[in-house]
Amino acid sequence: MLESWKHFLAYSFLFLVALTARSLFTEPIEAGGDAIQKWTAAVNFDGNPKRLLKNHHTMRWSVMGPGILCDRILGNSPVSYYIAPLLAYCLGYVLLLRIATSMMPWGRLVIFAAVLFFEPMMFRASSQFQPIAFGFAYLICSYTCLDIWLASEKRLWFVLSAVFLFCAYGAKVPYLYFLPGLMLFLWQQKGTSAVVAYGVLLYGSFLVEWCVFNSLSEEPLLLGRVSALAHSHRPGTTAGAASNYVQYFTMWTMLSPLNWVVTVIPLCFLGRIFRVESESGISRHTTAFSFMAASYILLNTFLIVDPMTMLTSQPPLVRYLAIIMPFLCFISCGCINELFSVTNTPTAKRWQARFLFAALLSPLITQFILGEGAKYWHNGITYPRPSAFAYRVDRHYQTAAEWLKAGNVIMTRSRINAEAIKTLLKAHVESDSISSTRIKHGHHKIWIERSIRETPQSKEYNFSQASFGKRR
Repeated sequence: MLESWKHFLAYSFLFLVALTARSLFTEPIEAGGDAIQKWTAAVNFDGNPKRLLKNHHTMRWSVMGPGILCDRILGNSPVSYYIAPLLAYCLGYVLLLRIATSMMPWGRLVIFAAVLFFEPMMFRASSQFQPIAFGFAYLICSYTCLDIWLASEKRLWFVLSAVFLFCAYGAKVPYLYFLPGLMLFLWQQKGTSAVVAYGVLLYGSFLVEWCVFNSLSEEPLLLGRVSALAHSHRPGTTAGAASNYVQYFTMWTMLSPLNWVVTVIPLCFLGRIFRVESESGISRHTTAFSFMAASYILLNTFLIVDPMTMLTSQPPLVRYLAIIMPFLCFISCGCINELFSVTNTPTAKRWQARFLFAALLSPLITQFILGEGAKYWHNGITYPRPSAFAYRVDRHYQTAAEWLKAGNVIMTRSRINAEAIKTLLKAHVESDSISSTRIKHGHHKIWIERSIRETPQSKEYNFSQASFGKRR
């Protein structure tokens, strides 16, 4: 019992360290996208769940739930935008390190921790209110519970594993792409009966969700949330033709050097990873994550919803590869660790392992420290600087509120941006006193009714969190 408490305190301390360090790399709140739209809906949630069925963004209940909870605890503070994704990412990060401690010595564990922390695609995911960080946390929680069940045979952990995997689906439906790989691993470890039991638990979870969504919907939903999503969202709209389908392969060329390395290294170990016999030398954790990553990649690439239009479930955007990058980091470091760990390892293999570790670390030095590469917003990837926007966001919107109270106006480029700005200003201005209206070409004007001047100054707000742009 004492040993368990020591481990708990150690991982809790690691979680706080990771949370503090990650918060230093928070990026500006992004404009006009699904992240700010979900967060705005979470902050303005009035207790009526039917309002969340309006579009596919707000139907992601395992994302909206933590967002609503953070808002209720922190109040109308802009910093609450960052809290939920940061907590989710750091939880997944610490649990993944916990898994790695069972197979790596401290030296290699430190290298893995650095590679995982500085993997570039998850920086954006842990800064924005998007499903990626939440899906990552739920998936790692699911596997952690399954791993504990394999060691202890306590059924509660088996049930929790299925629940957390269902929560990953609740964050984004395509996270079910990991399920075939996880089922394959479960079958390898415990046979068909365990796979059937896991499937029954997931089916029961889907049935509960189906009942809830049909009770909230004004019309019958044959597939529950999936049918509701289809009513408000046409997936894969940028991949409507065979020519665009090629982008599912070319988007891999947009990865950063580190992402390229962690993608290529597992390919060098395919023979060992997918060998069923235990003599392969590869850890069962590496095998499990390999199965899961492979199933996600294959389904994300080849699952054609409509063969006539080559319509897929997700558009070919490189950001959708972010969810598998922590798994690829683990697989790469696990495979390199195997080169060191096998007894009587030849000197040549040890040098191969050292070379692969150097290949992992060199992009961190050249890109993170030197800051090379394009900024990662949608399809461009780089390593961000520790600008700590989460610590400056409240002061930024206080300045915006003072600008409005002085009788001026703020211009923005869409209705979603206008609603988001009004929500972000709620901590500093009474929400019912802020007004907005559409003027021309989709632009919106924001002002305070009782404070506006006869000839106010205007600034265009671009969500840079550095300034309001140029005066007009």
